[in-house]
Amino acid sequence: TSESIVAEAGATEVEVPVDGEGPIEVSAVVGNAELSANLSLPSGIDVGEGELASDGTVVFPASFSDAETGAVAVQTLRDGATRIQTVIANPTAEHEFGYSLEGFRATIDSEGQAGFVSDDAFVPVEAAWATDANGSPVDTYYEVRGKQLFQVVVSDAHTAYPVVADPTWQWKSAAWGMTLSRKETASITDYAVAAGMCAAFVNKSKLVAGCGAYA
Repeated sequence: TSESIVAEAGATEVEVPVDGEGPIEVSAVVGNAELSANLSLPSGIDVGEGELASDGTVVFPASFSDAETGAVAVQTLRDGATRIQTVIANPTAEHEFGYSLEGFRATIDSEGQAGFVSDDAFVPVEAAWATDANGSPVDTYYEVRGKQLFQVVVSDAHTAYPVVADPTWQWKSAAWGMTLSRKETASITDYAVAAGMCAAFVNKSKLVAGCGAYA
C-alpha cells in the first residue's frame, strides 16, 4: 500500500510501515487463539524509507551515527515467523540492538530461552546468531534491559565486515494464553518453549502446579 508493505504466510499477517517510524504489526492465529503484536525496529538506529526486495524482504537504509551506515531488513518467513536482520557496516558501528514488543516485557529463562511475556502470553525468540562477510559465525547473545531484549554482537580481529545479526520471532509456535487445547499443546513441540513459558509465569502462584504438569 502507500504506507506499508503487507506479507501473509498461512494464518499470519505482517504489516511493515514503509517509513520505518511505526511498529511492525503482526496478527496470527495460534491454535484457536488470535495473537496481535506490535514489534519495534531495533532501538538507537535511524532508518530511511523501506524498499521491497525481490524475495519479499523490506530493506531500510540505516544510520548508526552521522558517519556510519548499515541496513535493517525485515523478513516474513514461510512459517509465519518474523526475522529482523541488522547489518553492521564496520567495527566502530553500534553492536548492541534493543527490541521491544508493545504490552510485553523481555525475559530469558534458566535454559537460555529468550522471549517476550505479558500477563497471559509468551512469545519465544529463536537463538541469537550473527554472521560476518565471509560466512563465519560471530559471537552473540541476548540480555534483558528493562522491558527490552538486547542482542549483543561480539566481534574480534578476524571478523570481516559487514556483519549480519538476526533475532527471529516465532509467532506460529507462540504459547498464546495459559488455557491450551489438545491441538494447541500438540503444536508446541519445542520443550524450551514450554519451559520458557512456565518460567515466565512462575511468579503467579495459581499457575505453578499447572506449569509443572504442562512441562
